[in-house]
Amino acid sequence: MCPIIVDLDYYPEKDIVLLLRLKSRRNINIIESIAEILTHSIGILCKHGYVKIFEIYGNSVKVAIDSVLIEHGNIARLMSVLNRVVSTVIDPAGNIRIEDISIPPSGLEYFKGPFNGVEGVRKILSVFDRPLIALKSYDTTIELNLVDILLEDSLLSRERFSTEFKRIVSRTLYIADLSALWNNMERSMRYLQDLGVGGIAVDISCIGWPFLSRLRELAEEFNLLLYAYGSHWMGNRISERVYIYLLRLMGFDLINIGPLMSLSSYRLTQLRYLADICRRTSLRERPSARMLSKNFSNIKPAMPAVDYKLDPNLMSKIPRFLEQDVVLVLNEAVVSLEEINEKLRAIKLALEIIEEHSGSSSSKRVSL
Repeated sequence: MCPIIVDLDYYPEKDIVLLLRLKSRRNINIIESIAEILTHSIGILCKHGYVKIFEIYGNSVKVAIDSVLIEHGNIARLMSVLNRVVSTVIDPAGNIRIEDISIPPSGLEYFKGPFNGVEGVRKILSVFDRPLIALKSYDTTIELNLVDILLEDSLLSRERFSTEFKRIVSRTLYIADLSALWNNMERSMRYLQDLGVGGIAVDISCIGWPFLSRLRELAEEFNLLLYAYGSHWMGNRISERVYIYLLRLMGFDLINIGPLMSLSSYRLTQLRYLADICRRTSLRERPSARMLSKNFSNIKPAMPAVDYKLDPNLMSKIPRFLEQDVVLVLNEAVVSLEEINEKLRAIKLALEIIEEHSGSSSSKRVSL
């Protein structure tokens, strides 16, 4: 077995950094335990000196991995390494978890980031001073003037798209779900562009990472927004913040960061950090929260989206915690058509109040 390098004086200037957490157990050596898992899972990288343990606090360890892994934007190889580290074969009890990841600025040159980003999405919709409203629906009798984005649900996606969508997109931005059509994605995207559809949504839990890398090129070619969801369904061995970070680098304009079903301080803190990964140009390290520092260099910010229950009373509190650059995704399946239109009107009114407080002058508009 090849011993892993442990250098507590090492500074990972050009390395990928992983933050690994070992479930707290008494009478164990954290470094030895994590080193053993890494040696068994990615021993070939350890043998060539590509992996180093360089910092420890509590039951968490920072690991530096040579950025050669992501040459030419090879996200699939990086995900292969991450999945091996948390493999159920090596660690069947699930004792190790990847809490966060950070790629150095020199490695970001391989990633294009979002083509449109926050600024592009807002320009398309001509909405600048409030959160955006998205609705999962097929019913064209919904008052679409109350909605900014209409999202297709993957469970109801159809292989043939109706020309009726042209009427829909004339009033709001329609995003079609192509998760079930990934094998014919390029042909489908060309067809959607001809119909005037504004973007595509994909469930990352059922589409391979190599293909996700290709999506950014196709979206730019066909001038379509990219919306990703499903990161919070991917299991608990790799933190969702890892997926959201990589999705922004890969070029998604809108990224679903999970459900907002209450305003509990714990959940809001989680969502706020995930939203910041989407939007910020840099993030400082927060050891107590197991969060690494990040520098996004020239990568454009993406727009975070949260699944939001239809409660107009919570609307006024959203900007305070999640700020203006967020998409609130509503689901019509839980209520009747009459009720959803009524609640949409109440939400729209609350948003107009927020917009008035934000100010309509360009100097007061959201900083993008």
